[in-house]
Amino acid sequence: MRSCPHCGNRIDHTDVQCPGCGRLTPEQGEYSHLRGRLRSSRPFRSARNSRPFLKYALVVAIVLFLILPQAAPNRERAKEYPDDPSKVWEDLNSLWDFINPRYYKVADSASFQLERRIYIKANNGPIGYTLRIPVPGNLTAADGTMIQELKAWNWGADGLTDSKEYSGPWMYINGTLDSGQDITLTFTYDVVTKTYQWDDLSSRNSGTVDDIPLSLKTKYNHDENMVNHGSDERPLINLTAVEDLAQQITQNDTTVYDKVRTIFEFVTSNIAYQVGSEPKTCVETLNGGVGDCDDMVLLFTAMCRSIGIPSYPGYGFISNSKFQGWGGHSWAVVPIPDKNGVIHHAHIDLPNAKFLWYDPYRLIEWHSDGNEENLSDYYFVFHSHGSGRADFHQEWEVNSYSTQGEKLIKAD
Repeated sequence: MRSCPHCGNRIDHTDVQCPGCGRLTPEQGEYSHLRGRLRSSRPFRSARNSRPFLKYALVVAIVLFLILPQAAPNRERAKEYPDDPSKVWEDLNSLWDFINPRYYKVADSASFQLERRIYIKANNGPIGYTLRIPVPGNLTAADGTMIQELKAWNWGADGLTDSKEYSGPWMYINGTLDSGQDITLTFTYDVVTKTYQWDDLSSRNSGTVDDIPLSLKTKYNHDENMVNHGSDERPLINLTAVEDLAQQITQNDTTVYDKVRTIFEFVTSNIAYQVGSEPKTCVETLNGGVGDCDDMVLLFTAMCRSIGIPSYPGYGFISNSKFQGWGGHSWAVVPIPDKNGVIHHAHIDLPNAKFLWYDPYRLIEWHSDGNEENLSDYYFVFHSHGSGRADFHQEWEVNSYSTQGEKLIKAD
């Protein structure tokens, strides 16, 4: 399985277009001969929005754009076209998107059984190991909608483990292996998920930063280091380093929604998706201009927190719409107050450019709790000691799945 080089969404070998951003994929290779069959590399367009008359409507709109009395401000902008031709294309693209909106087509809900297998082997000597696994749970939106329901969660091992214990949402499994010995641990998740949009949130009905509860600000609005990275603490979330930038780009925004939207657009426009391994610090991502899902989320989180918005990362697994190609994924969660004082913990998937909506092709495993030790340990779920060398890897497989209904969600 691979990730889309444009947005990072999971794709399989049968996908001609990425189910996330809709671009052709791969750029070269076995599907290149299909390019002529596809009219657009945009996300799904409804049938009614792909008729030829829309091109003529665009021409009419451009004429109105320039001649109607109400369009006087636009005509003023048009005077700048000779000096800055890029503004012509910006305005044409805006008009085209207005007339011919793009949509994502997703299932309304899904039921699936996901199996996660973890393999551990001792080489060149005995080892002791600890595995720290989050136990996922249910997730409910502020309006009572169940977004994720965990029907069952089970685990087993094909060998002996020394002990297991629970602490909060975490399960610790401890064991020992002699040299050459291995063990496979299998975790099974039975889950029901639902597509959800925070479509009631907007610039008009959003509250301000002052409306966010102090308890959330205290819990999240601080730096977080990677404390399990050898002896070197790495500042994954560094508020001071990004505060000036965040203040500058949001200085004209008054509501939480507007500030979050501005930071979202900054990160998705300036950070190119690139597959990585260990997470980068927010400064490394900002300076380098590239990052994977974790890196983009950590930068977004730092920028939000630096201006008083207690964003936090979410973690789990994601697949494509055929429930194939499971892999780890990260997104941001932001508490946005509405005018009635209700706090909506809205999801933002940065590499897939999904702003305030959630698709059902994923499993939420854990939401960061503001504790840097827990954040670090999520990235290093496996620890070993002893004279031997520990080999550790994991894989995911969906045993069964079904989807119900269909939704069209307008793309940004």
